[in-house]
Parts: sequence; structure tokens; C-alpha cells
Amino acid sequence: MDLGNLVAIIALGGIPVTALVGHWQKRAVLAQAEAAHRTAMAQAEAAHRTAMEVAEKNHQSALEVLRRQNRAETERRKREERHARYMGMQNALSEMREAVFAEPFDQLQVRAAGSHVHRAEHALAIHAVSERVATLARSVTYVALGIIWPRHARSPISAADAPRYWAEVVAPLRRELDEAIRDELEAEVETENHSPGTL
Repeated sequence: MDLGNLVAIIALGGIPVTALVGHWQKRAVLAQAEAAHRTAMAQAEAAHRTAMEVAEKNHQSALEVLRRQNRAETERRKREERHARYMGMQNALSEMREAVFAEPFDQLQVRAAGSHVHRAEHALAIHAVSERVATLARSVTYVALGIIWPRHARSPISAADAPRYWAEVVAPLRRELDEAIRDELEAEVETENHSPGTL
């Protein structure tokens, strides 16, 4: 059936042709609007997904930066604590050395300084990175405390012999400890300079 016959049938049915054409036009406009709406919704969803992906990446990047900063801050605090413990050990040994070489020799002052060395060694052992530093700290403490707590009552170190004992037995170990601490601190700086987060 062609268009002319269709128009004739519609005219016979009493439906105005203009109403039918208007209805078809309205349906076409609605179909176009529906298609435009679907396209707009698809674009909005794609834009939303892209925005969410970008936000997630930014969030992950921010979290990674925060994790790196936290790690760096933790390492910095540990380093500072280690340095403080190393300085504490060195200061305690210096205090004991001064007490050993003081004139007149004061056994109570030497004992008090020895107690400081003992406490400093324990604090250092908790924070030392290398076993070498911890071992040398134990060794120098052990021999330094030999002045006030001799292993054998039959062979005490006398006030007259204490300075020579310090110079010949304690001082060489202390120099080794100084060197081990210096090596450890230099290794820390080297590691820090070559870490990926370093600018």
C-alpha cells in the first residue's frame, strides 16, 4: 500500500492527516531526545568513571607520599635517637676517664662515672645498627668497669694503676668504638644520599 492509499484510508476514517503527521513527528522528536539523553548519560558516566579513577590515583599518590614521609620521619627519629645514645656513651666514657685521671683519685667519683658508662652502654645497645658498635660498646664497658669492679679480688686495680690501665686497655678499645660509630654514621649518610626519596 502506498502513501496515497494510506492517506485515503485515514481520511475515510475521520483522522486528520495533520494529526497523524504531528504524532509521527512527535515520536521522532521523542526518539531523538531519548537518544540524546542516552548519549549524554553515557558521556556523564564515562566522565564520572574517569574522575573517580583520577581521584583514586591522586588518593593513592597522596597516601604513598604520606607513607614515604612517615618512613623518612621514623628513620630520622631513629637516627637522632642513635646519635644521642652514641653521644651518651662517649660522654660517659669521658666522664669516667676524667674521674680516673683526677688528682686525688676519688673512688666514689670513679664508681659513679662507671655506673653512667654501664647505663649508657645498655641504652646504646638498644639503638645500635651494627653488631660491631654494640660489641665494642660492651667490650669497652667491661674493661672500663674493671677499674671499679675487678673480676678477681686478688688482683684489684689500684688507684695508682688506674690511669695506666685506662691508657693501655680502655683507650684502645674506645678508639675502636669511636671508629665503628664514625663508620656507621658515615654509612647512614651515604645510604640517605642514595635513597630513592632523596632530592
